[in-house]
Amino acid sequence: MNPRFSPFVLALFLTRTFRTVAFAPNKNLSCHLNPSTSYKRRAAALHMSSTETYMDLLSKAASDATGKTIELKPASGGGYSGGGGASTSAVVDQHGKKYFVKAAAAGYDMLKAEYLGIKEMFDSHTVRVPEPIAFGKHQSRAFVIFEYLEFTGSGSQFELGQKVAQMHRSFSEKGFGFHVDNTCGATPQPNAWVDDWADFWDTHRLGHMLRLTGGAGLSKDKVEELRKKTREL
Repeated sequence: MNPRFSPFVLALFLTRTFRTVAFAPNKNLSCHLNPSTSYKRRAAALHMSSTETYMDLLSKAASDATGKTIELKPASGGGYSGGGGASTSAVVDQHGKKYFVKAAAAGYDMLKAEYLGIKEMFDSHTVRVPEPIAFGKHQSRAFVIFEYLEFTGSGSQFELGQKVAQMHRSFSEKGFGFHVDNTCGATPQPNAWVDDWADFWDTHRLGHMLRLTGGAGLSKDKVEELRKKTREL
């Protein structure tokens, strides 16, 4: 049985994890998606006709990904604005089953990376995350369709920590990184493979952010001191 976690803690964990931990500097996130099979089946490379609406395209994406006829329409719940200009909403099919949709204008690469990262987390069978159903594009707006999870009750934070640790025990022979770059909000994050965790963190996380912020107002000596401490952890 999957552990139940408090809505606040799990929502906070998922919000951060989808953007960062799913591509964190560890060896646990090798890609299990075969580009010629599962990825192509789920990632809807969809072309909109002049009469197709956004809801039509969501329905087609979900149907193509699951192999079942799914007809979606708007539903209540799930709406908010997120990082990277993304927004979320809920939809429901003809049988009353709800789905969670995240969309962003000109956000195809961002949501593609999020889809792939959460797919890795879901396939780890550790922390309970929503199953990614499909992703695609409607005009200039990219979207991802997820399983809809209802947050109810509270759960063990200790057990949550155990599940996160279990997720990080799997590894990739490629080292530390991920097979696509991702974002933190709208900020790009490189994920090129490296052999050492400290190298990944120093180069692709801490060093990357310091370069983007011009050293975050720190002197050159302070920047070097900060980066050196990474390797002492």
